[in-house]
Amino acid sequence: MSLEPQELEDLKSKIGREPTSTELQIVAAEWSEHCSYKSSKKHLKMLPMTGPLVISEKGYDSGVLDVGDGYVITAHIESHNHPSAVEPYGGAATGVGGVIRDILSAGTRPIAIFDGLRFGDIEKDQQARWLFKNAVTGIADYGNCLGIPTIGGEVEFDECYSNYALVDVAAIGFGKKENLIKNHANKGDLVVLMGGSTGRDGIGGSQFASDSLESEDRSAVQVPDPFIEKLVIEAILEARNHNLINALKDLGGGGLSCAVSETADTLGIG
Repeated sequence: MSLEPQELEDLKSKIGREPTSTELQIVAAEWSEHCSYKSSKKHLKMLPMTGPLVISEKGYDSGVLDVGDGYVITAHIESHNHPSAVEPYGGAATGVGGVIRDILSAGTRPIAIFDGLRFGDIEKDQQARWLFKNAVTGIADYGNCLGIPTIGGEVEFDECYSNYALVDVAAIGFGKKENLIKNHANKGDLVVLMGGSTGRDGIGGSQFASDSLESEDRSAVQVPDPFIEKLVIEAILEARNHNLINALKDLGGGGLSCAVSETADTLGIG
């Protein structure tokens, strides 16, 4: 459980009772650093958020740039450090899957992948060499299965990254401005859940990604399935073309507890 003692007290105060075990797991996911950016938000707010091409209105799962003639470019980046340090192939591969879903959630087609990687000294450190080889292979394999090329990236090696890895993955998408999809639903909307069959892999992944890496927890790393994601990409883009989607949200590390609440957070009904 990644909740601090003060956070537990705050939760009890807000709901006026002891939380159930299910409620504890939901809040632990939603309040994790991975999902809430509770410690890094103040730093992220210092980054520029406006520009001549930026569509800065809220409600998109990706950054959106208006490139003219009715077209947009979407961009998203995220880290998958903890999972990649434990299971580098699956951790890096599912990192690609995550940024691709964020591009798709804006109603645009993913067209390219980038990565920024940091590892220990691979000439001296066998663990660093293993992490490097498998993380790079995971990124390449996942993109290849989706038919999306990795067109840029950079990597550095230093002893300060020994026994760990920094795996940042980015993606860009392309589409029509009129086809952009926001992530905020309306009251009465039908909720449709799409994706692969649910297993026990990845459970607690958002909390695991926010904790210090003191022990290996391979079960917290989701098993990659690019072939299902490829089907989901094409199905969603076809549904978008028929104006069947009102709101779209990536089902990420926090699972349904985060995806549904984030989609409905402007409605004031939960």
